[in-house]
Amino acid sequence: MQIHPVDNSDSLFAISHVFDVQLLEELHRKDLYSYDWEQENMQETLARRRLTYVDNDILAQLDRSINSKENLQQLSDLFHKQIWGISSNFWLDEPGYTIGNHPDNPRVGEVIQVYLWPNTVDLGTTFYQNTAGEDELDEHGSFTNPSEENTYNLKILKQFPYVVNTGYVMKNVYQIHGMTVPVPAETVRFSLYGHLG
Repeated sequence: MQIHPVDNSDSLFAISHVFDVQLLEELHRKDLYSYDWEQENMQETLARRRLTYVDNDILAQLDRSINSKENLQQLSDLFHKQIWGISSNFWLDEPGYTIGNHPDNPRVGEVIQVYLWPNTVDLGTTFYQNTAGEDELDEHGSFTNPSEENTYNLKILKQFPYVVNTGYVMKNVYQIHGMTVPVPAETVRFSLYGHLG
């Protein structure tokens, strides 16, 4: 996996060359709609499926690959703490899926998202420049009273192109981000989203 910082904040990084091409070729022969699935917690209104799978499936192979000793060491070095594993969720975003600009729940720490299925490049996640003032946060660190600057006058920090085998790693320091381009009809946006821990 190749990792490159987006800016000097040490909180957002572009990644590429995450998986072996052969694994992705095998994945692309699968019918994603044949998988059992669940709704993602706190995302029940979104056109998103979290796929479930058995241990000998290609998704399990991708999970084992992302959790390689080398990847975990790279991420440990990146965040200056021990990363023991990545909890892989495989998200199938259906036609019409979008998600508005938002900060993640403050309980979210470091996360990774890797794009896995071909589609148009404008379906990647966009991150915005922001600094949360103390008057914008509640006692738990949630963004409860965002300023006008952090609500309406957002300036793009990085728009990640939706390209297979690329994505990002993020440290959740009130990162406002979203994906507001609807997934086109008869296509999917498919990715691995994982919490680092």
